[in-house]
Amino acid sequence: MHRKAGGITKKAAAHSFRRTFAARRVRAGIPLPDPMDWMGHKTLSTTQGYINPNAVNKRKLMEATSL
Repeated sequence: MHRKAGGITKKAAAHSFRRTFAARRVRAGIPLPDPMDWMGHKTLSTTQGYINPNAVNKRKLMEATSL
């Protein structure tokens, strides 16, 4: 119902939306503990399981940690 209302034509489950939500927030630069809290996870490792390591902007990370 909500998928169609949102104009999403591909088949998707609620879990897909949770993963997308978490990945997009981290990619936007939100610190990982924030999505962890929003999603109700008790451990950071649970939230990290939702994040594809390739989803994080590596260039942004490199620039933030360069000397």
